Amino acid sequence: MILTDFYDLMLAVDGCPSQAETARVLDEYGEDCDAEAARRVFTAKGKRRSFELSEASASLGGIIISCPHCKTSSPDKLIASSAELLSGAESVHFGCCECGTQFTL
Repeated sequence: MILTDFYDLMLAVDGCPSQAETARVLDEYGEDCDAEAARRVFTAKGKRRSFELSEASASLGGIIISCPHCKTSSPDKLIASSAELLSGAESVHFGCCECGTQFTL
């Protein structure tokens, strides 16, 4: 999922009152998510690193997300594991649609 779309998913998940509703929203957005991943995402609300989005870039925990190879920071050209981002994982895997590089933040 590109980072622009991820932001909408994050807002939807943050409004979920239960783990079951979190799983439903993740499924609705086309995310492959088992019950354990839905639990991690639900319990991480309010505890994960902040994800911010602008037209030109996105940041995670105050760090601009950009490809280490081609340097693009466009949220329309970067993808991420939504389960990792939403569950507050220590390292999050990203991919660049521009050059194909995979990287971790």
